[in-house]
Amino acid sequence: MLEKIQGIFYRPEFFRRQEFTTGQALSFYSLSILFLVLGFSLLLIPAVWGVNRFFESAKWQEQKTIIQNLYPDNLVLTFDDGKLTTNQSEPIVIPFPKEWSGKGEYPANLLVIDREAEVSRKAIERSNTLILASETEIGFSDTNKGKTEIIALAKMDIDKKIEVTSAAFDYWIIERGSSLVKTATNFLMSVLPLLMYLGLWIGYMVYSLFGAFVVWLAAHIRDHKLHYAQAYRSTLYLLPASFAVSLLMSVMGFHIPLLFTLVLFGMALLNFEKQEKKIATTLPASAVSITPTRPDESK
Repeated sequence: MLEKIQGIFYRPEFFRRQEFTTGQALSFYSLSILFLVLGFSLLLIPAVWGVNRFFESAKWQEQKTIIQNLYPDNLVLTFDDGKLTTNQSEPIVIPFPKEWSGKGEYPANLLVIDREAEVSRKAIERSNTLILASETEIGFSDTNKGKTEIIALAKMDIDKKIEVTSAAFDYWIIERGSSLVKTATNFLMSVLPLLMYLGLWIGYMVYSLFGAFVVWLAAHIRDHKLHYAQAYRSTLYLLPASFAVSLLMSVMGFHIPLLFTLVLFGMALLNFEKQEKKIATTLPASAVSITPTRPDESK
């Protein structure tokens, strides 16, 4: 088993002969991508399992309570013809939950509704809120990026009148929301390996156009004369080591720029062993031993 694995990464005679075809190289490459996708998929399984477990845990029950307490019981929001109206006196202020603050710096309010307000970055800062809604606009503040996004309600393509009550909020945000997240996560996990395979297969085929020059350079240093097509096919065989390093970096959670290419270069140097030059030597005439002819003693 170990010898077979070693044979994937180290086989100088195989690369010296250059007897493999393009079809063989593509088959090996496709299989390598399959194992790479399998590795990445195994890394995603704990994340998917964690999402499903979260919605069954006590922590989610705590979050549900926090979310339910966000929306005032008697508040009714009405979206109609690109305008927002309420059934209560304004401004309506929904504080930012302390449980969500963590170590970051967040404003005191999550949402402020004031139909008479002019939505702008300064107005959002004055209201000390993440979201500021007026009769015709809604503004979002991104505290991490320091940006503000303002959306006109008329551009949201809401064709019919919508009323949001406490019960509707609980249903769509908590019940339907959690169900949609779980469904989307499971669906994504089912199609992601295929999408990942296609993306990686095409992506590394394009990368190999550059990688072939890296392999050609390493082979040239080792006194191997390769055509570009030979270097390209060799690249497809030499990529598994770089794939393994890429997977390891994903597991460990770090990234080293150019390490993928450096590993490819190192594998090319390892497999294209330096060829010994045979030097033909001839002895000089003066070094040739000449035995003199002995006289005939019978005379």
